[in-house]
Amino acid sequence: MAWQSSQRGVVNDVVVLGATVAGLTTAIEVARAGGSVTVLDPSRATRFGLGLLTLGQGSTLREIELHRGAAAVTTYVDWTRRAVDWLRLTLPAHGVTIAYHDAYELCVDGHLAFRLVQEKRLLRLADEQVDIVDDVPLPLAVRPALHLPGQASLDSWAHRTALTDIATGLGVRVVRDVELGRFLRRHGWEVRYQAEGSSHAVTAAQVVDTLGASPWGDVVLDLSTVVHPIVEAEGDCQEIHTFVDTPAALVYGSRGFTVVIGQAVSEVRERPAAADLVGWVTSQLKRRVTKVRARYAEVTADRVPVVGAIPILRGAWVARGFGLYETTSATAAGLQLAEALVSGGPQPWAPLRVPSGPLAAWRRWAGRDMDPMVGVPSLLARRGLG
Repeated sequence: MAWQSSQRGVVNDVVVLGATVAGLTTAIEVARAGGSVTVLDPSRATRFGLGLLTLGQGSTLREIELHRGAAAVTTYVDWTRRAVDWLRLTLPAHGVTIAYHDAYELCVDGHLAFRLVQEKRLLRLADEQVDIVDDVPLPLAVRPALHLPGQASLDSWAHRTALTDIATGLGVRVVRDVELGRFLRRHGWEVRYQAEGSSHAVTAAQVVDTLGASPWGDVVLDLSTVVHPIVEAEGDCQEIHTFVDTPAALVYGSRGFTVVIGQAVSEVRERPAAADLVGWVTSQLKRRVTKVRARYAEVTADRVPVVGAIPILRGAWVARGFGLYETTSATAAGLQLAEALVSGGPQPWAPLRVPSGPLAAWRRWAGRDMDPMVGVPSLLARRGLG
């Protein structure tokens, strides 16, 4: 392929790799601030978010506290709230309906209910008023549950269309189905690509990678790929339910169906995990399964998105690792990146490796922030959920 024969390149302030939630949100906010942006997407239909606007993210907050401290939890919740507010203010004017729900975080096994107490403590530390309740509208014997009022959901395809329309309306160039070529660093980044049978180049001071499509790839990141089996069942579920100790991680309603997303497993356990999830939906939720599929996601060790500048590469930025809850987390990442790109704002989630190894293990078991739930991973593993 003759990348060297590229047409005369476009000059922008920012090039975003990936028409993702984070990528398009970044592009919109940079364009609103007066910047010129090109979005290059290697796919005709990049995977988008689940459409959930909720703080009910299972054990995520406790993992953040253990790895990065209580102040990081408050920062994370604050940015998540900002993201939800941004979505609520931005999308309805572009035809996206936001449905409001109550959300519950559940522990079917009473021995694990202490995790809910930890989540309640951390959310209240971040000024989010939540309560432990007994009344949960599911056909399960659940006692107790963490109740999060005023959460919401939206259609992810409508979300994607709206963000694209907003971006292009602000003058952002969105080029899909591209094949990326060479990345050259001179006065700025020159990104060469091929689209619709011809070669092109775009030069920008900053490159934001939201797909792992750049040549630096995973060099400075600590990401792993997990699989969530997904089951669609008959009937609609009016609430959002996050589970700790069942084959299901999340239950919510979408377009007249109940969508059940399983706990994250390794790729080799995809089929047995899907079978366990189907059995759980049939026996516990009493619903007939109509569809089974899988969702692949990147996650960090503490399940916090990797967002910020890459220290060793001037003008290179990254926003990846959103896992299961990328509608709000990825929106928050896009807002953070845009603020940093436009005004040099803070980078609360700089892409440094998450602490691991003996020291991190000691902190979990005996350190200042020791986790009373350290035995849960092995317990879940014995149940086939590890």
